[in-house]
Amino acid sequence: MVLSMMIQEAVPGTAASVGKGKETDPVKNIRLAAGGVLLALAGLIGPAAVGDWQDNFDSYALGGIHGVGGWKGWDNSAAATGFVVDSISRSALQSQQVYGATDSVHEYSGYTSGRWIYTAYQYIPEGFSGTSYFIMLNTYTDVVGPNNWSVQVAFNSSTGLVANEGAGGGSMPYVTGRWVPVRCDINLDTDELDIYYDNALLSSSTWTGGMSGGGALNIGAVDLFANNASSVYYDDLSLLPFTVIPEPAAAAFAALGTLGALRRRRR
Repeated sequence: MVLSMMIQEAVPGTAASVGKGKETDPVKNIRLAAGGVLLALAGLIGPAAVGDWQDNFDSYALGGIHGVGGWKGWDNSAAATGFVVDSISRSALQSQQVYGATDSVHEYSGYTSGRWIYTAYQYIPEGFSGTSYFIMLNTYTDVVGPNNWSVQVAFNSSTGLVANEGAGGGSMPYVTGRWVPVRCDINLDTDELDIYYDNALLSSSTWTGGMSGGGALNIGAVDLFANNASSVYYDDLSLLPFTVIPEPAAAAFAALGTLGALRRRRR
């Protein structure tokens, strides 16, 4: 639900093993290190850190998502549910469809400090009509509130624009016919918020003053609000700690380049 409507209602390991034991061949050591880099980049080393949250909807039964995986309709209303579908997805097999009366909420707890990246991949079909919203709240409580908005981004078919309706402003044409990342860089230590659409900066503001004003240094909930618009789809949502990750290709080629240089020296 968007803030304006709420106001209206309220009135009425791998590298460590290199070089151990009897192995002293530097070429083999570099080869092992390169292999470790490639494995790490493929996400095969180590479990997710505590606090990570990800959802691709693939383990859910098709149909309404209310009461499943932490998802529910706004104010815990089943009538506002989103829908799990297998007709389209970014990663196999399923996604969440948001349309009509959908006002699909997922709450979070314990995110009160640090820097976090919230990512949602969105698909807007060609022929989309209406205004659909991607929303994040710093405070959310079913029915009784209080609720406080930090992010309220509108996708408006009349203008063809994605627009941040909060303090930072910003707009650009939205994309149809492909999956596009909507990303929020949230720094709870410095009270900063950057919103990106399709990897381009859309808006910058404070997190506590992003929309409602006077908010909390807390990530409270995401809200996928259809606002009676036609279908929009979401997949591969995540809330992860901010990290500086090298480009996979650059890291892999750097390791392999070192291996090649060492081989040339040994000839």
